[in-house]
Amino acid sequence: MDSVAADSNAAEGVAAGRLWQGLSQASGAARPADRYFAPMGRPMMQVRRANGEAALLALDPATGAFRPSYALQNRFREGLLEAQELDRTTFEALVRRWRARTLAECEASPILWTRTRDPLFPYAATRAGSPLALRCQVDLSEAPLTLFAAGEQVGELAGWPAAWRRDDARVSAAPAAWAASPPVAG
Repeated sequence: MDSVAADSNAAEGVAAGRLWQGLSQASGAARPADRYFAPMGRPMMQVRRANGEAALLALDPATGAFRPSYALQNRFREGLLEAQELDRTTFEALVRRWRARTLAECEASPILWTRTRDPLFPYAATRAGSPLALRCQVDLSEAPLTLFAAGEQVGELAGWPAAWRRDDARVSAAPAAWAASPPVAG
């Protein structure tokens, strides 16, 4: 299975590989896909799985992660959903805009974060059924926190949002417990 992330630097690729064991693609703006679409303005892409099967992944507006969408895939296959194909550059720009909105919504939402034993991803939470994690930056010239949803980078935060709460008394037993759950397979 491939990985989707918004940043293409080498450290990001290492982090994604560490979080999702067995992924074949390092981080990038979007995984290589067969086709890119935006029906009703929502970013979607058709990808090939390792077994060669085609799958439709749609951006989850609550988390900013790409998730399998079987209902939309069936509607596409049956010709019930029309969408003009996008080039990769246009698609990546659309994904950045959607993730910026998602990040703003996450910052304003009351989310309870639990401490983990992972020094790179010290806090984990869940939103809309998807695992979230915060990564601390090493380079202080960058934003201090990066939000990940289901293993995909959503965006960077300048500081801890006022709506968020930390449960430092409770520490997750596993390092980066949020990463232990595999991405939704299609």
